Parts: sequence; C-alpha cells; structure tokens
Amino acid sequence: MWTARQVTFSVATLLLLPVGGADARHSNRESEGPLETLRVNVNLVTVGVRVSDRRNREVSGLKEEEFSIFEDGKKQALAVFASEQQPVSVLILLDRSYSMGESGKLDQAKSALQQLLDNSHPDNEYALVVFDDQPIPLLDFSPRRQQIEAALSKVRSHRAGSSVYDSMVTALDRFNQARYPRQLLLVITDGADQHSRLKLEDVLSAVQASRAQVYLVGFLDPKEDAVFRESGKAVALISGQEIDNPRYAFRRMAEESGAERYFPESGEQLATVVRTIAQDLRTQYTLGYYLSPSDRGKQYRHLVVKVRPKGLRVRARHGFRSPRDDGTELPISAVPVRPIGAETIQQRTLPYEIKTERRDGQVIFREDFSDAASGWPQKPGFFLKEGRYHLEQLRPKAFNEGRMAANGPWWTDFEASVVVEFQSGQQDLHSIPPAAGLVFRLNERGYYALVISRPVGAKVYYKLVEKFHRAAAHDLLFWDQEWRPRPSRPFQHKLGVVCRGSLIQLNVDGLRVRELRDEGFSDGLVGVTLFGEGHAMFDDLVAKSIVE
Repeated sequence: MWTARQVTFSVATLLLLPVGGADARHSNRESEGPLETLRVNVNLVTVGVRVSDRRNREVSGLKEEEFSIFEDGKKQALAVFASEQQPVSVLILLDRSYSMGESGKLDQAKSALQQLLDNSHPDNEYALVVFDDQPIPLLDFSPRRQQIEAALSKVRSHRAGSSVYDSMVTALDRFNQARYPRQLLLVITDGADQHSRLKLEDVLSAVQASRAQVYLVGFLDPKEDAVFRESGKAVALISGQEIDNPRYAFRRMAEESGAERYFPESGEQLATVVRTIAQDLRTQYTLGYYLSPSDRGKQYRHLVVKVRPKGLRVRARHGFRSPRDDGTELPISAVPVRPIGAETIQQRTLPYEIKTERRDGQVIFREDFSDAASGWPQKPGFFLKEGRYHLEQLRPKAFNEGRMAANGPWWTDFEASVVVEFQSGQQDLHSIPPAAGLVFRLNERGYYALVISRPVGAKVYYKLVEKFHRAAAHDLLFWDQEWRPRPSRPFQHKLGVVCRGSLIQLNVDGLRVRELRDEGFSDGLVGVTLFGEGHAMFDDLVAKSIVE
C-alpha cells in the first residue's frame, strides 16, 4: 500500500508501478545507465489482489476494466493496474525458540525457505529477523541472495519462549527500509504467542498501518493443534493463563492484509506451503487509486475489490489506516506506543513486572498475592483471596492430573520458594489425597513439581514429580521421603528449589533435604500446583536468578 508522503523512487521502481496516465501505466521501457532519483508527492493506495476460480486455481489474463475497488462503499477510479510479475521486498520472521530446534522444525523451515528463494522474482530483496522471547534482526534488506542464504544458515535455536506479536510489529516497522512498494512479511513459528507485551489488536493495527501482506505459517505440534482446532478464540495453557488461539489470530492477521495462513503438518508440507506463497506473489494483480483530499479526516478505510466475471474469488486486504491530516504517513502504530521498535516495545509493562525488580544483574520476582493486577489466573478453581493464592480441585480422575498456575519471568538458573498450606476439612475416603507445592521450569514440554502431602498425624511426605512431553506425570522422588514439621508451624510449609543446569536441590522449611540431577528441562516458569482433591493456599512466592 502506498500512502501520502514524500517518497524517493528510482526510475526503475516508477516503471513497475507508475503514477501517470494510461501511457505511463502500460509502459514496459527499462532504464539504461545510472539510475536517476526522482522525488514525487503521491497520494496513492495500492493493493495486491489474488483472483482464483472455484477450485482455487489462479486466474490470469484479466483486464483493467474487469476490476473495481471500493473504499467505504464508494467506487474509486483506478489509477494503477498491473498484471505482470513484479519484485517484492520480503522480510522473513523465523521462530528460533528451543521447541523449534528440539523438534527439528527449525532446520526444516530453513530448508523450506529455499523454495521461496528459488521460486520468487529474481529482483526481490530480502531481510531476516529471528525471534524467541524477543525479536533479533539479523539482516537488513538486501538484493543479494547469497546474503539471505548465509544469514539463514547461521540461525540456531535458543532456550527461551516465543513472542510472536512483539516480533511481528518490530518486523513491520523495518519495512520503512524497503525498496519496493510491494511488500511481504512471512512468519514461520511452531506455537502460539506466550511472551509478547503487545496484544492481538495492537498487531492488527500495525498490519493496517503497513503496506505489507502478512503470510503466517503455524508449524504446530499435532497434539497442540488438536486442541486449537476444537477451541474458540482463546486457549488455556497448563500454567492456567489464557492465550489467543493461533488458528484464530493467524486468520485475522492474514486476512486483514490480503494474505493467507497455513498450518503444515510435516517438513514436506511446509516446503509446499512456502513454494505456494512464492507463486502467489508472482501471479497477483496490483490495483491503485488516489485518496480523495476531502476524506483526509478518516483513519481506517474499509476496502472491497470486485472482479466482473462471475464465480471468481478475490482476495485482497480488508482496509488500511490512512495518512495523518498533516500529510505524514501513519506510523506502524496505531499501537499507542510510537514509534514501535524493539526499544519502545520494552516500555510496555507486563502484569507480573509490578512484582519484579532487577538489581546488579539479578532478576528478583516477589509475589505476596496482594495485587490482583499482577497477572495470576482468576477463574473457577484459581483465585486470590485475603492476600493468598488459592487452588481448588474436585474429583480428579487421577493424581497426575495436577492443577497449576504460573506467572512471572522465564527462568533458567534460579532459586525459588513458596509457602503452602492446606485448607482444613474432612477428606472423603474415596477421593485422591491432596498434595501441593512449587512447580518450576514449566514450559510447553512439561514441568517439575516439588509437592508435600497433607499432614498424616505428625508427619508430612514430600516428593518430586516430572511430566515430560505431555506423558503422564511420574515421580523422580517418591512419597517415602518423610519430613517431620516444625511444631511452631504444623500447617504451613516453605518449599524451595535451587536449579543450576541439570542440578536440582530441594529445600523443605529452610533445610536442604535432597539433591539430584535430571536432564529433562532447563528453563521455564515458576508457579504453584495442587494434585489430588482438595484446597491449597500459597503465599510469599519468591524467585531469583542465579548470577555467577
């Protein structure tokens, strides 16, 4: 999309999408010798349009008079029509999170992207941004194919989460460096957004303010995708938090920009998807019209593109955010923070950060459960009351069906503790006895949990539970680990862990009781958990990063 601003074009670019009359529109003349630079004031909107038949096959050869474009219901006079292949500015946004590397999907994605390079216009330019829990730009726009291939070959997975939304907005902002008015953002990720500061509506605003078409590829885990298919707009995580369903979010973002979303199930399907996207770009039509000076006060403009032959399907962006009244281009934000970039996204506050401080390189998270705004799940069975966090569970089918809530930063090497107490009450003889405690290194693959039993006479028992790759939870240490409570605190117990790499040290009431090594998980969230049937209360959760 072009919008009104002072724009610098080379002669070659002007010939690709000319702004003059009919003669200019249909000229195929190529420039010779050194490129001159022209400065032109344009008030032009361009839209990439895909036309297909009922079998989803591309339809080529249509004429200008067969297209109509409507802005807010009013038909616009076409100033630009192009059906020939055109170069595109392509930015690849690639997920490098640990799950992508561990599953082999990162290597499959890098291999599939070769299909994009092999099947796209030879004059395309490319940029690369990778992301885990934050975006990392690796390559600015370059017309040299060797540069993007070299940059992709160096991408390695990283032990961190996934911030799809923050990374998308950062990537869209980088299109201000792009050479071509036709632009593509290609996002490849294996999961839903869990760590962004921005929300879906923020990203949609950024998509509307950008001229880029946004293609999203969700290379999802089959078990997770089964849940996404059966869910609505939101999905509950094992941590008790709710996130956007990627099938819903990806559809909204792609359709808003006139693009498509895909969910391949294998490396072969992923390669086919990327090849399809490359072909899509080569066969689109380009329509353009001038904004009306009398309508400059509008912010969002709804677009509809129609084609005359009946039975054909049209895909184009739904609308765009218009220029400001002063003639400057709307920045990538209708997102409230502007300009949007890696630095200003960091100014957005995540709920748990009101309980987080950084001191001499150490991250410290202290949660006394006194503030409902700090981000803990609140729904049936999960709630804050009287300065404590409560988990309640009735009639679980098995002990390994634990209820968990987690919040705060993502941890690797750390120490953490929490105070736990069971609510008094009679236990049904047919129920599953409760156990509660500290869950840690909780991530999309599983977790560890240090739990204690409800008191049995003068004794309680503790054990360490692990759940790996969605298999049933199993014990790393069993209930025969006996602990005799201090007389002064018969009902409350402080559980703690210290984690350095594979070493896990366990503490009960301030004393170290066991240590062991396990290679299962090296990073994740910290929180609280309840197994069995009962009601547990938690207080004074503290986690600190270990700074060597």
